[in-house]
Amino acid sequence: MPVARLAPRRRLLGVLGLLALALVCGCQLDVAVDVRVNEDGSGSVTVGVGLDDAAVARVGNLDRQLRVDDLAAAGWAVTAPIREGDLTWVRATKGFSTPDEASVVLSELTGSAGPFRDFEVRVDEGMFGTDYEVSGTVDLRDGPSAFGDEELSVALGGDPFGGTLEVIEREEGRPIAEMVRFGVAIDVPGQAEPAVFTPGFADAEPTQIDVSSSSGNPLSTVAIWSVIGIVVVVGVVVLRQGFRRVNR
Repeated sequence: MPVARLAPRRRLLGVLGLLALALVCGCQLDVAVDVRVNEDGSGSVTVGVGLDDAAVARVGNLDRQLRVDDLAAAGWAVTAPIREGDLTWVRATKGFSTPDEASVVLSELTGSAGPFRDFEVRVDEGMFGTDYEVSGTVDLRDGPSAFGDEELSVALGGDPFGGTLEVIEREEGRPIAEMVRFGVAIDVPGQAEPAVFTPGFADAEPTQIDVSSSSGNPLSTVAIWSVIGIVVVVGVVVLRQGFRRVNR
């Protein structure tokens, strides 16, 4: 089942469309979204789709099945399928130069009304350091249908979800929610390690992403201590002068 070229509005689903293929096959799928923000406000967004051996066998040759012309035209760099551990991964990465660009790139994940929405990257530079924040919402309560709209169904050569999910669950002996794992990692300056969120189809509420940190300016720190030092010296001088006057 070849994956047809997708229209620009849903470009990234050229990669996330593997979600539909894997679910139709009734196999295990991992979806990883990684957001990295550098100190100057630039960074990258990477989306990875990992399929287990059964999914790969049923999907067929991933190099042929996955057509990424629209992704490339939109500035996404897509890697060839690579085996890592028990999964075969396909990843798409797009960089950004400013926080505003980051918000635009993140909006391309599933569109403004999709399960990944309202993502923003903010960088506020102050006198004593820089504040970073990444926020957004991941709402998977609609289940796989959130990724299976009419356009995607046509691109996949049919309706990948209509009337089939119940059959897949019976064949696999487990709910769809257990066949797909999501991970969202947010890496901003000032953190020891990325903040990781694990939304899922079985969630009762949307997952709110809100990661913030501060990165101090070393020059500002030196300036602060210099001012403190001056204040201390002046204070000592004033006290000494006052002490001398009292003892005259």
